[in-house]
Amino acid sequence: MPLRVRLTLLFALGTALVLLLAGTLFYLLLRANLRDAVDTDLRTRADVLTVRLADRFAAGEPVPGRADPADLLAGAGSIAQVLTPAGRPLASSVDAGTAPLLTADELARARSRPVWIASDAGHRALPAGEARLYAIPVRAAAAGSTLVAVVGTPTHLTDRAEDRVRNVMVTATAPLIALSGLAAWLLSGAALRPVDRMRRQAAAMAASDLASMTSPPADAIRAGDASRAGDASRDGDASRAGDASRDGAGAGFQLAVPATRDEIAALARTMNDLLGRLHAARARDRAFVAD
Repeated sequence: MPLRVRLTLLFALGTALVLLLAGTLFYLLLRANLRDAVDTDLRTRADVLTVRLADRFAAGEPVPGRADPADLLAGAGSIAQVLTPAGRPLASSVDAGTAPLLTADELARARSRPVWIASDAGHRALPAGEARLYAIPVRAAAAGSTLVAVVGTPTHLTDRAEDRVRNVMVTATAPLIALSGLAAWLLSGAALRPVDRMRRQAAAMAASDLASMTSPPADAIRAGDASRAGDASRDGDASRAGDASRDGAGAGFQLAVPATRDEIAALARTMNDLLGRLHAARARDRAFVAD
C-alpha cells in the first residue's frame, strides 16, 4: 500500500477517534449539566412548597390544601403533590393527576429523607408523560405527623435537547472525517512530491547509465587512436577524456534539491554527494581502462 494512502487512512482514523472521544465527552457533560439544572429547579420548588406547608401548620389551619390546593401549590411547578403518611393525596396539581405519585416503597423512603425518582410510562401514568420527581419530608409539630411534598418536571424537553445534539454530532461526523482524509491526502501528496521527483530522476539516471554501458565507449576509442598517434598525444587525450567524464558526471548525475530546508532537502544533498563520488570513481576506472 502506498505511503500516501497509509498516511491518509491513519489521519482519518485518528480524526474519527478524536471526534468520537470529544463527542462522547461533550454529550455526557451536556447531559449532566441539563440534569443538574433540572435538579436545582426541583429543589427550589420543593423548598417553596415546604415553606407554604410550614406556614399552614404554624397558622393552625386544618388539613392543608384540601380547600385551596391551587393556592398551596402555587410556585411548586406544573407537577406537584402533597401526600399523607399513608400515601393519600391532600393536594395535587393538574399535571400530577389524582393518583399518588409515589409507590409504597418510595413513600416509606421519602418520609425519612429526600428521594429522587425517575418516572416512566411503565412506573406510573402521568398526564404530562415521563417526569423526574423529587420527594421531601415535611415535619410539623402541630400536625403531629410527617407529610411528603412531591414536585416534578417533564423530561421531554431535556430528552429532546439531548437527542438533537446527539443527532447533529452523528450527522456531522462523516463529513468531518471525509474532509480530514482529503486534507491528509493533499498534504501528504505535497510533502512526498519532492521524493517522487527524486525517484524519477534516479530512474532516468539509471537508464542513462545502462545505455552508456551497453554502447561502445567513445572515450576508449579516442584513447586508442591517441595511443597509435603517440605516447604524448595519448596522455593528453586520456587526461582530457577523464576531465570530460568527471564534468558530465557532476552535471548530469545530480538530483534536484528542494528549496525547503527539511529532511527531504538534506536527503537530496546527501544523495548528490554520493552520486558525485560514485561517478567520479567510475570516470577514473574508465580512464584507467582506456589507457
